[in-house]
Amino acid sequence: SNPLCTAIYTTLAYKIGAFGRQRLALDSARKSDVFLFDKTGTLTEGQLGVVDVIGDNPAEIMELAMVLEIESEHPIAQAIVRYGREKKMVPVDAAQFKALPGLGVSAKVKGQSVYAGGPNMLKHLKISLSEALRVASEKANTDGKSVIYIIRNKKVIGSVQLADVIRMESK
Repeated sequence: SNPLCTAIYTTLAYKIGAFGRQRLALDSARKSDVFLFDKTGTLTEGQLGVVDVIGDNPAEIMELAMVLEIESEHPIAQAIVRYGREKKMVPVDAAQFKALPGLGVSAKVKGQSVYAGGPNMLKHLKISLSEALRVASEKANTDGKSVIYIIRNKKVIGSVQLADVIRMESK
């Protein structure tokens, strides 16, 4: 191929972080239709992050999620707390924290029982989802997201959806 073209695309590839051991590999890459990536840590940050909050009052849902998860070292809990802190949320007062193995967590907030957990928590508490939350959860699961439900007084008030966050430079 033309040496000037090779120099130009080698420079452009270097600027976007594409490295190859051989210049001919870059030349072959431009003719490719499909690329496969090991996404974790390459295209994504390699850690969970909150990507959506579903419900009538997202701020309240996140405040409850944050207070419920603040004591936990679980990666999902840490992602929720990190997101809350990034949004400058201050956890409300809570008492009687309980870890419920395989289910989630519970606490008392303003005298009300609140829970955070996945589908097993819903089964344990014998709670069903509203149609809107069910549809949102099915879509999240199809998209590979984790869903944590926030429950107050035996009613699901919303959910927090988490996923491995895409790195800015991946675009």
